[in-house]
Amino acid sequence: MHEYESLFILNPELDEAGLEVEIDFIKKLFEKSGKVKEVNRWGLKRLAYIIKKQVNGYFVLFNYELKPEVISMLKEDFKIRDGILRFNIIKL
Repeated sequence: MHEYESLFILNPELDEAGLEVEIDFIKKLFEKSGKVKEVNRWGLKRLAYIIKKQVNGYFVLFNYELKPEVISMLKEDFKIRDGILRFNIIKL
């Protein structure tokens, strides 16, 4: 298992329940193959440039441990999710 850190930018048009659904979806995907250490909600922030016609985004930082072979599968799941504007995965 390796340690990773991921920053997600979620759609700001989601209501509080919608944000919880997206965060729980991400957390459950990580927990299937590893362990989530910490979830930091940074809140709504202005973006440096427009992403999918949005000028703001809801930022959430995840710290977790995961098996390296599932990273590519997770990336595909995150790309097709409408609530996720952008994400990155960094190995610590």
